[in-house]
Amino acid sequence: MIQVLEGVNFTDAQEFVQAINKARLGLGKSWMVYQGIVAGKDVAIKSYGTGYLQILRVDGINSPPPMDINVGQWKQAILDAIS
Repeated sequence: MIQVLEGVNFTDAQEFVQAINKARLGLGKSWMVYQGIVAGKDVAIKSYGTGYLQILRVDGINSPPPMDINVGQWKQAILDAIS
């Protein structure tokens, strides 16, 4: 598992989604995790590429994202959970 954007917090959810997607692209097919503050909320993400968003937790609430999703759906699931 690779920690991405370590120690980086974001004030804007859209900016965060762009940054985490860029980090994902740099890793290829591997597990990645993020823990930090996005738009004033505590966010935890664990994902394998975009096909498996295993953990999507915002302020302690787990959001069950769909499986086998494409990049657009992956980004939208993260945005929806933070918003």
